[in-house]
Amino acid sequence: MDGKLPAKCTGRTGDIIPMLTPLEAVIWLREGAVLLDLRRPYETCYRTLDVPKVLHVPWKELALHVAEIPRDCPLVLLDNAGVWSRRLYPVIRALTEARVAVISGGILAWIEDGLPILTDKSYALSGQCSCKLRPQKPYPKRDQGKGSL
Repeated sequence: MDGKLPAKCTGRTGDIIPMLTPLEAVIWLREGAVLLDLRRPYETCYRTLDVPKVLHVPWKELALHVAEIPRDCPLVLLDNAGVWSRRLYPVIRALTEARVAVISGGILAWIEDGLPILTDKSYALSGQCSCKLRPQKPYPKRDQGKGSL
């Protein structure tokens, strides 16, 4: 992207994983990278990143959607806190020759940095106590086609 290498950490397999701050990820995404959102559908209904190119592939379903993962452009991996992105980095990296990096801290860090998100308030939880919290409308089944946004 800009020639500057992101910060790194070592994954479980010993691979060096390029880690991006949310602000560094914005630069990658503006320059054409695709955000690969690994969160499950119920985690993406309420809040998602407001970025140009997003592909939602839940981490548990990655093997079913390998063909959908772009191989010709950089990928930025996202989950809630960065845990699954780091674990799946070696797998996704093996699928593509393009650059792949992980947003350190996931969507939680993105929100903390005040970066743009899209919120569907109809999926906000409501109820009298935490044991009765329910979304205002049911979560949709995952669209088996392309990602949203």
